Amino acid sequence: IPGLWGLVNNAGIAIPTAPNEWLRKEDFVKVLNVNLVGLMEVTLSLLPQLKRARGRVVNVASVMGRLACFGGGYCPSKFGVEAFSDSLRLEMRHFGVKVSIIEPGFFKTNITNSEAMEKNFISIWERLSDETKASYGRDYLQKCECILKAHLALLCQDPPGPLKSLWHEVSACPLPLPPVLTATREMGKKCNPNLSLVTDCMEHALTSCHPRCRYAAGWDAKLLYIPLCYLPSALSDIFLSWSYPKPSQSE
Repeated sequence: IPGLWGLVNNAGIAIPTAPNEWLRKEDFVKVLNVNLVGLMEVTLSLLPQLKRARGRVVNVASVMGRLACFGGGYCPSKFGVEAFSDSLRLEMRHFGVKVSIIEPGFFKTNITNSEAMEKNFISIWERLSDETKASYGRDYLQKCECILKAHLALLCQDPPGPLKSLWHEVSACPLPLPPVLTATREMGKKCNPNLSLVTDCMEHALTSCHPRCRYAAGWDAKLLYIPLCYLPSALSDIFLSWSYPKPSQSE
């Protein structure tokens, strides 16, 4: 019986996303079911065919599977993809099946759709209790606007001059800060549209004689997030918290 040479798992969603305290259990489950549980179900159902062909499994995770920068189910799901793929790679090596992980940085995809992100922020904020809203304050979302713009300017565009671009975005930010929704509209414009950086990794993992265990796609993944994840947590926390807004009732 002919087998299956290659399986690429690339389904993923990020919404709902927000600070963890703002979310409910079902918000996490929605993302985990697509990004992790669905990937497991498809892979397990096709393993017999992959073993017959001594084929390849390519699971698309994320740099957020190495370093969790924001709340919601996306980062936990991608950490899960990494763990599942690592254990599967060890088990399948005895059957000649190769398992690779692709860790893209920030690219222009449906995950960064600005309209969906706007609706996400609004709907989650409006359902919060008065106590939670008071602890963060309305300025919390407003302050996120320039921070998100600077983050995207640094991470979602091709070099040269990313640090200069970041400083320009931060310096140009007026006070009081405009709403976060403005930033989500900029997201679609600034994220890297060159998806061939990711598909080239898929092609190599499927067709090369010696596929890699991991592929980092995008300059931000290679030069920022992957190195950052090797730092002690105390140092990476300092780096990441630099861009976090402070809630109104923070200590």
